[in-house]
Amino acid sequence: MVLAPSGEQVEIALGEQRAVLVGVGGGLRSYAIDGSDLIDGYGITEMSTSGRGQVLIHGPIGCRQAPTNSEDAATSSPSTSRKRL
Repeated sequence: MVLAPSGEQVEIALGEQRAVLVGVGGGLRSYAIDGSDLIDGYGITEMSTSGRGQVLIHGPIGCRQAPTNSEDAATSSPSTSRKRL
């Protein structure tokens, strides 16, 4: 068995939708509906370039953190319970 440069390939499908996820970087290598590609993916023998297929996830900055004890939960509002990293 030859391993692709982008790692393990996992294909998922629902109806006419098909996607291939890769193990290296947890990327999205391809996504198509009814045979039409919806992303500028990359081949099984290639690695992702220029961020193609990389997952964009919002980081923790600006996310509200839960109060650490019951007294804080009763007295804090969303605007005062934020903590800066």
